[in-house]
Amino acid sequence: MDAANVSLTVPPAIESVIAKFDAADTAFDVHDVSRELVAARQSLTSPSEAENTGAWSEVLAFSLTHDAANFSPWGTYFGPTGSMEKDDGTTIYFPDIAGTPAAVVQHWINRANTVQHPVLSARYADLAWEMSRAIANVNPDHRMARIAIEAYLTCLSDTRRDIHDHFQCVTRALDLAETLRDPGRIETARKSLLQLHASVVAAANSGLWWKTFDRLIGDRNAGLTAQEEAQLVADMEATLARVSDSSNPQAFDPNSTKDAADRLIRYYNAAKKTEEAARLSKVVAGSFEFAASLADPMLAPAFLQTAVTAYRDAGLPEEGRRARGLMEEKIEASHAHAKTHAFEMKISKDDMDKFLDAVVKGNIGSTFGRIAYAFLTREQLEAQVEQQLKDSPLSAMITQTILHQKHVAAVVGSVQDDPVGRVIQHATRLIP
Repeated sequence: MDAANVSLTVPPAIESVIAKFDAADTAFDVHDVSRELVAARQSLTSPSEAENTGAWSEVLAFSLTHDAANFSPWGTYFGPTGSMEKDDGTTIYFPDIAGTPAAVVQHWINRANTVQHPVLSARYADLAWEMSRAIANVNPDHRMARIAIEAYLTCLSDTRRDIHDHFQCVTRALDLAETLRDPGRIETARKSLLQLHASVVAAANSGLWWKTFDRLIGDRNAGLTAQEEAQLVADMEATLARVSDSSNPQAFDPNSTKDAADRLIRYYNAAKKTEEAARLSKVVAGSFEFAASLADPMLAPAFLQTAVTAYRDAGLPEEGRRARGLMEEKIEASHAHAKTHAFEMKISKDDMDKFLDAVVKGNIGSTFGRIAYAFLTREQLEAQVEQQLKDSPLSAMITQTILHQKHVAAVVGSVQDDPVGRVIQHATRLIP
């Protein structure tokens, strides 16, 4: 089939979904559109090749996603929601742009120029801009980036939309404006982001207090003024003061304290303000020491370990030694709370004989190598750790502290945040 001559016809069932959302007066997002498009596509009866292409162009448009934690395999802002490795080692994606004709990009351009709703307009225009090279092997049309910017910023006026959506819209608008090197649009997007930030700070209970600081501080292309930068720093200091206030149990949060302080410490260190950085390390130490005073002996050592490190960074070795003494006391007390877990596995003599025949070969070094490979293959361990997310999701998310004698030997993060640590920890449990 000649991809250049592919015809594209959007079936009426698909067209009606787009028309419905284009005229909608209620809040919706791309996931809502995607669900209805998938259902409409599945309802098609004997569609022509052109209708199949038209249906796919719409389903693909709203099935692609953006996840900052996962890079797109195509080097684009938009990427698949998942992937699977085939037996031959090749990877397929869901959805996959492979085989998508260039006509689809032109269709998105046409949509961007005709739809009225900003959610649809932003989506089509951004897709046409971002995916033109990956799908059609043509340079992107700058008009699409400009349409996307305006539409993303228009979405901010809909107060019914989720605050996360607002942040994603405005940061994407700023990204596109910087790509275009358009000073006017950069300023508009930056000021919109700062306005959104101001609303979050005013609410004082949103978990997104860090978003704008992370996006703008250090970005030389964003045009951040000295006054705006100073306000962001002041807002971060105010957030730190709020979440480190141990007299306010509703606001006190040692982890948020550390998150805010770490950002400010990096900022002050870059500005050669080491005294300010030391001050913040002391705040972190105090917050975690206070949290340890409220925690049981099993959890308190992890808090105190953070306090010890923070006191060191603050240049307060005596306080660090004092906190370490408290940590050792808590570890000693934790022994009474520890429980032994035993696991029994029965192996028949025939199975053991077969195993030994397979691994005990050659010299002792190669034998131990085969034993290690048989028990501790990385693929098996990783699969078992990933399975924990399904079987025990809460346990898989909780950071675990490993105590040894009178110190914290290790801290293992969640399965998602510390996959290597979890694999190593799981491997040690399999060793008799």
